[in-house]
Amino acid sequence: MTAAIIEDSLPVAELLQHHLRESFPDMKIAGVADSLPDAVELVREARPDLLLLDIQIKQGTSFSLLKTLESQRLLNAHLIFVTGHGSKENVQRAMRYAALDFIEKPINPDELRSAVERACLKDKDQQAIIEKLNLLIELLEHRGPRQRPVMSVPLLHGNMEIVHKGKVVYIESKGPATIVHLEDGQRLASSQNLKSYEQQLNGEGGFYRISPTHLVNELHIQRYTPGEKYLLLRNGEQLQASRRRGADFYRDLSGAMTSERLSLKRLIDKIQQMLRR
Repeated sequence: MTAAIIEDSLPVAELLQHHLRESFPDMKIAGVADSLPDAVELVREARPDLLLLDIQIKQGTSFSLLKTLESQRLLNAHLIFVTGHGSKENVQRAMRYAALDFIEKPINPDELRSAVERACLKDKDQQAIIEKLNLLIELLEHRGPRQRPVMSVPLLHGNMEIVHKGKVVYIESKGPATIVHLEDGQRLASSQNLKSYEQQLNGEGGFYRISPTHLVNELHIQRYTPGEKYLLLRNGEQLQASRRRGADFYRDLSGAMTSERLSLKRLIDKIQQMLRR
């Protein structure tokens, strides 16, 4: 595999090269570019299999670079973004939704190695890369990921499936893969881990982490038994919640139901007041 580094900080670029050579001695590093024009030229000459991209580079951003590469039919590499610590949350959320890998500065060698290993396992599908990029640009330019009714599922062999969130029954961590269970019985084997899905869906409501291995959509829950911590799903399946997460789930669900009842009571009281006038 050949890698190219797009980074305008020389110390960071040198650190990335050091970690890559240490973890992947057979990897060829084609070079480093710190500006938009130099990056385009580096990719044109080296045709790397892997691009490590700083978000902000001289004379542009990595997003403008990728759009330029796409327009010149040069975008045919796995992408790993290198973001500054504390980067805007919407950028990182958008990357998760677009199923794109990113690591934070300061560089953690284990996180870098894991990201590169995931890239090595994927088929290099140019169309899938372009779809991910376009989804990322759309999320950043138009509307935040919380408003989207769909989610992306990166499959084990590099393709990306777009599914409606309401059709996801639950997501299960199973061995090296994550299985996304859909309401029609389809099971999608995903390369994205369960924690990433939890972060991707965090704050949207409706998805609960009930155990170390299961993230469940409340729309598909029929019954919960607090004592035994069993969830009965509408498709007939039964899932076991862990002690701590089961208690958290029950508390959150009870709180939500109480809030809904209070809202309904206020609405009824308001209607009755209007009728009495």
